[in-house]
Amino acid sequence: MSKAIVLVAFGSANLEGIKQSIGLLEQDLNEYFDGEYTVLKAFTSNKIIELLKERHDYIIPHLSKALFNLVNQGYEEVIIQPLHIMSTSDIKRIEEVVDEYKYSMKRIVVCKTLFSNEEEVLIKESKEIANIICDDSEKSDILLVGHGSKKNSNKIYDIIAESVREKCNKRVYLATLEGEKTLDLAIEEILKDDTKKIVLKSLFIIPGKHVIDDILNSNDSWSEKLKSKGIEITIGKKSLLQYEKIREMYIKRINKIIES
Repeated sequence: MSKAIVLVAFGSANLEGIKQSIGLLEQDLNEYFDGEYTVLKAFTSNKIIELLKERHDYIIPHLSKALFNLVNQGYEEVIIQPLHIMSTSDIKRIEEVVDEYKYSMKRIVVCKTLFSNEEEVLIKESKEIANIICDDSEKSDILLVGHGSKKNSNKIYDIIAESVREKCNKRVYLATLEGEKTLDLAIEEILKDDTKKIVLKSLFIIPGKHVIDDILNSNDSWSEKLKSKGIEITIGKKSLLQYEKIREMYIKRINKIIES
């Protein structure tokens, strides 16, 4: 029976970011399953798929196209792993696409996102991530950088930050691109604490335009705003998938679903 694992994300037009995040997980899964499962990538944003092809002549299919191809190629078991921090409207769209193919295969399963929406489970998961982030951490205090959401609760980021704070035993600040946890509020806290050195740690799974431009590179980037306040900064890993132990977490979860 032909079997596949599909790593699905909203998308990124940053080719190097793709290679240094989802590409690393794809490589690890190929090594772990050693040909038993075909591993492939898929996005849910048609706009990003078009940008990626236009800019880099690099093709990642839409999830619906990937599943259509797998059915036509005779695949009977497909495990879908969303690369999202939490369950969002995009996860609902993924499930809707999958529903269209559930009668075309013997088994098709959507795995959970990195963090659960159930608080008790989320706290446990955030402690696992904190252990990984803190093991990798420099001596500086930490500014966690996340995407955030205008629509969904950002409580998840507060719980992650608290877990990192407890594990690292350092000052830990939090800012998101969307939502109430703005960079300006984080800078206020940093200056109030008279913190001089900060390491930026990404809570993005795939580093796209947001990480590269909004946070690191442009003249009005977060890095420049922090430096303008006299704060010395260093940049940590740009993606959670650059941590080997987080990739191992995904592999264990996928394997657990396969064996269930």
